[in-house]
Amino acid sequence: MKAATRTVNVHEAKTHCSKLLAAVAKGQRITICKAGTPVAELGPLETNIPVRRPGLLKGRIGIADDFDAPLPTDMIAVFERGRPHPYLISDASLWEVVIKVQMNKLSADPAERAAKIADSGFQELPVSVLHTLALERLPLHHRDPFDRILLAQAQVEQLRLLAGDASLKPYGPVCQVLH
Repeated sequence: MKAATRTVNVHEAKTHCSKLLAAVAKGQRITICKAGTPVAELGPLETNIPVRRPGLLKGRIGIADDFDAPLPTDMIAVFERGRPHPYLISDASLWEVVIKVQMNKLSADPAERAAKIADSGFQELPVSVLHTLALERLPLHHRDPFDRILLAQAQVEQLRLLAGDASLKPYGPVCQVLH
């Protein structure tokens, strides 16, 4: 059942702030009006916040120790094959690292990763509205949202995505799976 809403003017809210907060603590909502127009609402804070379980996936997900090591010569050759574009790295790559660190699915220092990306000479590829809309046309061969946005970016920008995940092969030439 929704709590009853009480309406007060700004003067009453300032004068009786402590009493209004006590009413809010009991579940009541307070609408504050200025010249008869509602401008703010006081209400109880949301307390149904899910409990985090740190370490739930510890040991199941990780980044290879050589994640930021120099690329092998065969990968460099793929990049350099007549490609007029600069080397690109999607903003979604660091986005994935930050989210997985926050969810305790990955042990990494996002600021350190960002610095290494900046030092690499790679050019940032921002995620655009066009990239996001391209997801709708992307077949659901693979459901990882981070990989899917990378694939969408590669399609829209007419780039080749270099990946180590063989499950991306069904996307065809837009994705080159490296061994």
